[in-house]
Amino acid sequence: MFYAITCSLLLGGQAEVHLPFSIGYDVNYVHTDCVNDNHVVEVRFDKRALLDSIQQALFAAHLTGETPKIILIDRDGRI
Repeated sequence: MFYAITCSLLLGGQAEVHLPFSIGYDVNYVHTDCVNDNHVVEVRFDKRALLDSIQQALFAAHLTGETPKIILIDRDGRI
């Protein structure tokens, strides 16, 4: 819910987009938090999952041709 609000109100995009890609005969999907006219955006809190978000944003950007962006929300003042 937080990602959807951030995406639509702050970034002017579509939230929870599923982008298809194929490996062999199988179709798989990468799930992104937000896609707008210029960016594929991943929004994360300051946890280990941030590394996954970097990979996910780069791969989704490769699929769409858009620029990857990651928004990190720091909750404790440390990374």
